[in-house]
Amino acid sequence: MLDPRGVISMGSYANGGGYYHYSYSIVRGCDRIVLVDIYVHGCPPTTEALMYGVLQLQKNIHRRNDFLHWWEK
Repeated sequence: MLDPRGVISMGSYANGGGYYHYSYSIVRGCDRIVLVDIYVHGCPPTTEALMYGVLQLQKNIHRRNDFLHWWEK
């Protein structure tokens, strides 16, 4: 995957395992496997929450790029 990249964890099942999070066959959140940048809560998450998460991810990526290239300005 090309840079810049980011991971959005969307929904309560991806964030924490959901209703069956104590079961032996359920991973308790995808952040135990991959590094997550933004968490969007809800089951299912609303459209507004998803759009807010995407905007926050864009802001994080822009902020990271500004920090990495501060000497070029």
